[in-house]
Amino acid sequence: MLHAQEDACIADAQCRWLNPGCADNPLSGPGCWAIADCAFMVPNACAEGLVCTLASADCPFCQTCSMDVLVCLPP
Repeated sequence: MLHAQEDACIADAQCRWLNPGCADNPLSGPGCWAIADCAFMVPNACAEGLVCTLASADCPFCQTCSMDVLVCLPP
């Protein structure tokens, strides 16, 4: 995560605040992530020790409770 606090994350144009979604593999909790999805199956797409992973995040502006995001998570 990039910022610990939601307001700091939202104020940073390089970040987005994500909450867990309702589909398979939801994020483990709310947090601040890079504004763009990571590149799945691309070497070095994430920092050392992290893997680009498909996860479910809440979609507050959609007609569903989930959207797919690619974020860097521990394996």
